[in-house]
Amino acid sequence: DDATTRYMNSPLRFTLGGEIRKAAYSLYNLTDPSNVNYWERDVEYATELLEAVEGLLFLTVGKIAFIGGVRVATGLLVARLPDGTWSAPCAVG
Repeated sequence: DDATTRYMNSPLRFTLGGEIRKAAYSLYNLTDPSNVNYWERDVEYATELLEAVEGLLFLTVGKIAFIGGVRVATGLLVARLPDGTWSAPCAVG
């Protein structure tokens, strides 16, 4: 993957591999020092939050509406296990 893929990709993925890739890009973009919007406190803040959470949910919702409406959502869930490791990813949507 090139550098632009992690910023400009399709928001809707319909495979577990695609959802894992989107979640990895989100975490990487949040903590990457070469990111345009990088601030040193961002990494500290993200690290503090990741150490305290019991799970992470990455969710993308698309909605189209005029009179009626259609919503489509895809996502990924990982949970922290009692021994401190992360569970296998679970697709949501």
